Amino acid sequence: MFYQANNTALAAKAMIRLWNITKDKVSLDLSILCLVNIFRNMQIWDCNYGYAKHYSTFFAVYPLSDAPYTAAYEEAEVFACLHNYLQLAADEDLPASVSLLLAEFTRFIVDRAAYYYPPMLPKEMLSEEVKMGRVDPNMWIALEDIHDGWEKSGEVGQEVYGAGVAFGIVPRHYLKVGDEAFLIFVDYPTSKYTMRGKTFTFDVRGDSRMTCRMRIVKKDKAKLPQFTVTQKGGGKQEQLTGKVIKGDIEFTLKGDSTVSIRWE
Repeated sequence: MFYQANNTALAAKAMIRLWNITKDKVSLDLSILCLVNIFRNMQIWDCNYGYAKHYSTFFAVYPLSDAPYTAAYEEAEVFACLHNYLQLAADEDLPASVSLLLAEFTRFIVDRAAYYYPPMLPKEMLSEEVKMGRVDPNMWIALEDIHDGWEKSGEVGQEVYGAGVAFGIVPRHYLKVGDEAFLIFVDYPTSKYTMRGKTFTFDVRGDSRMTCRMRIVKKDKAKLPQFTVTQKGGGKQEQLTGKVIKGDIEFTLKGDSTVSIRWE
């Protein structure tokens, strides 16, 4: 079922939407089958040799079943689809293994995606021969292709349509909280946002066996307010303690939980 990664991800999302409407288990099974085909074509190892010492390849998606490289546009679309997939699927619909893998893929692409941009890479790893156009190492336009660590990247060129990678990722992981002077960053997918007065609540997707990172980020130089952060999951509720990092506050969250942030 895998020709091009983003098409298969779109099919998975379409099937889970049909499942929501019809509750026909065939639609749910087909959606998971699409996901299986995507994960079958992922790079589930970190290529830490050669040029790849400068970037991570773990959980990268190959755009085609026979493609020898990863591609910014296809990965960005897969990311968006799988992010939406977890929001569309109720917790009881998915096997724990599916929720775990989708959330972990999301976490790793948030970390990796910046390395599609040439200014993040050493110039010596950029190909001198380009099939289309040219590669400008100072331009924040994503490379079409990232290769194995022994090969140079950017052979296909830079893609204007891949310039939106950051605009797809940032709004999904930096949560705006009304007009407050801070943002909430979570490196796992989240959903079900509610705000009542000075309390913001949301669900963390994924699996409770795994943890993720949340950071409350200052918008400007103003001092952050006092926060009380609680997490509920697995029938337990606990208050979390954060650590200050460069004026921001970072917390470790469990997957498959509900987080409540209150400030004064």
